[in-house]
Amino acid sequence: MNQKKIKNVLDSFQEGVIEEMSFSGSDLNIKLECKFLAQEVNNTFQYFYCVLKSCTGLHLRYWDDEDKIVEDPAYLSNLLLELLGLEPVNDKELKVYVNCTALGFGGNLFFSASDIIVFDEDFRQMDPEELLFLSDRYWTSLMDIE
Repeated sequence: MNQKKIKNVLDSFQEGVIEEMSFSGSDLNIKLECKFLAQEVNNTFQYFYCVLKSCTGLHLRYWDDEDKIVEDPAYLSNLLLELLGLEPVNDKELKVYVNCTALGFGGNLFFSASDIIVFDEDFRQMDPEELLFLSDRYWTSLMDIE
């Protein structure tokens, strides 16, 4: 498991919105709208595509009702989950703080995966270091404005 890589990559997409997710075997495919970061790659891009390899335990717990658990990726896609941040739960599981844009409140999305692969809108595989560089450059440019 490459938890540090997964965490760093997903941290790059802070404020991005998951528009689609579905399983292909044990891999979770995600279409992620993150216009500000995608435009760092190409000014016409809006999306990234991610593959969480050997993804298990995917579920969402709402902040206002932690007993309610949602596991269906199609339903989760409809919630338009906005990534706010994430942290490891243990040496295998990650917790992603999300706003459920479609419902007006948030929750915690949990999963375990062995690796993550990211593609740009042209399906060119992105190097994780390149993604971190682009993200850092974007957020630093915002600080320079203020």
